[in-house]
Amino acid sequence: SIFLPVESGLTTPMQSIESVYYSEWALQNDRMPAGGRRVWTSNWVPGTWSVRELWPGDNYALSLAYFKAGLADDAWDIMRGTFMHNAFNEVSPGNLGGRQGGIDFGDCVHPFSRTLITGLFGYQPDYPNGRVVITPTFPSAWDHASIEIPDVKISFKQSEKIYKYTVELTQVADLELNLPVRSQSVKRVKVNGKTVSWKMLPAVGRSIVQIQLPSFTKAAISIETVNKDIPFFAPVFIEKNIGDNVQLNPESVDLIIGVDDPQGVFKNRKIQKNILYGELSSNKGYHTVVFHVISGTAKQLRVYRIRIKDPRGDS
Repeated sequence: SIFLPVESGLTTPMQSIESVYYSEWALQNDRMPAGGRRVWTSNWVPGTWSVRELWPGDNYALSLAYFKAGLADDAWDIMRGTFMHNAFNEVSPGNLGGRQGGIDFGDCVHPFSRTLITGLFGYQPDYPNGRVVITPTFPSAWDHASIEIPDVKISFKQSEKIYKYTVELTQVADLELNLPVRSQSVKRVKVNGKTVSWKMLPAVGRSIVQIQLPSFTKAAISIETVNKDIPFFAPVFIEKNIGDNVQLNPESVDLIIGVDDPQGVFKNRKIQKNILYGELSSNKGYHTVVFHVISGTAKQLRVYRIRIKDPRGDS
């Protein structure tokens, strides 16, 4: 199974990973001077209000979709690009909206807040059912982060072999924690100083340690890994022509246990010694293939973005 930070009733986990790719290849992406990027709502020219816009709220919603798909670095790229531009490079610095809506138009406050709290820090309360899920989706380069809002405090700090999280709720709830790690093996997990049971789930480019805690308000979590961190494995981009033979060799993999190819990228394929050999089909365009792998004892997902070109048909 594929782990996603937030389950969606509209798309499968694989579809969530696939669908956000459209915004990268089909829409105009602008790099920002202060870092990150912003994405236009369409490529329609000439620009028309609500048809072709560079609206902050739309970009925060797109960033949230990336967070939900487990693509943390891409999610942060869009969130940072949008926030830093509005905070420092707009006519009204610090305004969460855009100049098109005037400086007092606050419809971007909600998508920003939801992306920050539910996407980046992963706070998903369900108090009517006595349950809270927390699934932080921090960028791979981060080694610390914290947030405090009226309902919850969340902090994170990472050292060489230990991930530490603290969660404080204002109400008692059954707590589910899904905490990302970049390691081939976890030695032990402790909550409030006591060893607890846990399981490891696959996520994009890394793994998730899942912990179930009944009736909690405060949890200090320590995840001790066996070895030093391995890198975060970001999506790999490939451009080839129809009929080309390709070899996909994911890094630091002990076993490929499955491949999702829902768009028919390969006419045929085989896996030998953890290398996929295949011939690209005539299905030209931009596609996604996801490998299910084991690295050490940890399951992970490795994403490939593949563009199939048709030199004869496109010439």
